[in-house]
Amino acid sequence: TLLSLVLGMGLCEAALCKEHSCAAGTKQIAGKEDTDQGNDAAATCCEAAKCSEHTCATGTKPKDGVSDTDQTADPAAVCCVAAKCSEFTCADHTTAITANADEDQTDAPQTKCCEDKKCQDYACPTGYGATTGQEQAAQTTDPTTACCTVDATKCASHSCAAGTKAKDNSAGTDKGATDAE
Repeated sequence: TLLSLVLGMGLCEAALCKEHSCAAGTKQIAGKEDTDQGNDAAATCCEAAKCSEHTCATGTKPKDGVSDTDQTADPAAVCCVAAKCSEFTCADHTTAITANADEDQTDAPQTKCCEDKKCQDYACPTGYGATTGQEQAAQTTDPTTACCTVDATKCASHSCAAGTKAKDNSAGTDKGATDAE
């Protein structure tokens, strides 16, 4: 046949393991990258991957006691379990939803497990006062801007003249105070 003629002429070479893609749940055998695949590339080049080598998706965590278990074709089902909201750390401007503590995190744990902190729970820094009507508004990642306004009666609202600067720690001092204050 033409194929045997081509092979006999040295126009073809053996396919190597590094050219083979192992199936899900398996991995290339270390050190066999330059080995001839042979007639059964999967058996020659691949071995079962262990759960300890699998990264669980967001909202899931490794199952206990399965690190040495073969991943199989569905590593997520074999190696991972849903994580609970009680195991998630909310972003700084949010707080855990207590009622959801025993709920599965899902793939969006920040949304499922956390809610925005409210302005009413934020203490505005010196020189600022709470913005009226914003008590139930979300603090966001910049709570001072979201929840507070400059207190016009304090030095923080004053712009110093050219060539001068505000005194250290004067932001909360009443305007009109003496230099000593």
